[in-house]
Amino acid sequence: ATASKVIVIGAITTWGVTLPASPYDGQAVAIACPGGSGGTVTVSVATVPASTTIVGTALTACSSGGVSPAGGEFVYSTAQNKWYRIQ
Repeated sequence: ATASKVIVIGAITTWGVTLPASPYDGQAVAIACPGGSGGTVTVSVATVPASTTIVGTALTACSSGGVSPAGGEFVYSTAQNKWYRIQ
């Protein structure tokens, strides 16, 4: 819940990332694979706050390289109770 950058160093076949519970407005989380890859990636939301959703294209794989386009970045909006994929 306290990490804002999730970085893959080696190969991960199946990787599940849960965005932080009780996020603050403007909180950002970046997922990058500079030294490895995530073959199948699933990004989900925590159960707190209730009814939080992710808006934007799903991140389903992470290839070796930087955040964009090899990974993804998400920002939380308290007013909308949504995580927005911005990269």
